Amino acid sequence: MYKRQVRPIDCNRPEYEAEMENLGITVLSYDPDLNMYYVDITPFQAENLSQTWWVQSIAFIQPVEKEDVREEEIPEKFLPQDSRALCSAFAIWPHRTGLGITLGVYDGAPWSGHPDFPSGTFAPGSDTGQDDHGTHVAGIIAARNSGSVDISGVYDCQGMAPSATLYTVDLDDPNITYIEAFNRFRDNGIVASNHSWGFTYDPYSYDSRTETIDGYADNEDFTIVVAAGNDGPGSGTITNPGTGKNVITVGAIRYVTDDDIPDRELGGVAEYSSRGPAQGRLKPDLVAPGGQTLFDYWYYKYGVVSLDEFPSGNTDDEAWPESSNYVRMSGTSMAAPHVTGVVGLMLDNANASGYAIDNESIKACLLYTSPSPRD
Repeated sequence: MYKRQVRPIDCNRPEYEAEMENLGITVLSYDPDLNMYYVDITPFQAENLSQTWWVQSIAFIQPVEKEDVREEEIPEKFLPQDSRALCSAFAIWPHRTGLGITLGVYDGAPWSGHPDFPSGTFAPGSDTGQDDHGTHVAGIIAARNSGSVDISGVYDCQGMAPSATLYTVDLDDPNITYIEAFNRFRDNGIVASNHSWGFTYDPYSYDSRTETIDGYADNEDFTIVVAAGNDGPGSGTITNPGTGKNVITVGAIRYVTDDDIPDRELGGVAEYSSRGPAQGRLKPDLVAPGGQTLFDYWYYKYGVVSLDEFPSGNTDDEAWPESSNYVRMSGTSMAAPHVTGVVGLMLDNANASGYAIDNESIKACLLYTSPSPRD
């Protein structure tokens, strides 16, 4: 058993204490000056408590007594929806969905005709097309619930911020530079964007390109979410612009457990995910679900499920046996949009609560409240 501090998002409420007691957590006291509960809690109870919508943070204090804590059995195979669940989306959706927020996506042009991208998903002026990577990434951020079903007969492809609007810029257009992409975002009032790509020339450096992107985050107060890269597991492999100081660099964790590979725990950092340090900085800044692996058991088979760019009609594909509208992919490219979706939820909450939140505060909140990976 461990003693921890639990900080709620609001002052002491009876339902907070009742919910902790229902989880088997012993509430020791509450400090109104610090707005802090002091509790006795097991690691697994802390994990469950962290999924509740009202918990802002859980901090370790000191061991109370040693106890043989046995975690509950992990299901043989987590369903694809758990990439969203691992980011607490199901606890947040009843309260915030990204409504009124427009998020930028600089990637391949997504297929706007997908049934989970109904009218209004993309902001006017967005670049659309039929790129598989861009469609998948955009779906993780803001796919709508169209009533489609997955292999288990349950809809679970909804994006992290399913009411957010997307402004997409085509990464594959040779006439559009990354500077022009950021300028388009800025000129359309967008303050946060996803970048599931990296520079191929001098990929691990911090150069003038990275400095320019860092400048948008710092000088323009822009939240820039960047994939860490897929060059792990060696150190010093974070790809540019993930080497930037002011961007939010996202690595990938695994979340499927049935691939029979020893020592590959649920929630551990994926082998392919790039590692730091990066120019002396601790990177990545945080990790999110990215799928199991790039190199064995297929790129797709144990990846994050999201939208496919065009229905192929091939329902025998192991990537998605029941519906050709969806596909699984793995990589830090899939991890980053989970975080971008969370940023959309944070911006929605700030608007609804009547306060402003800047890029530095968003990054600090993400780093402070994200649990550590298992390895």
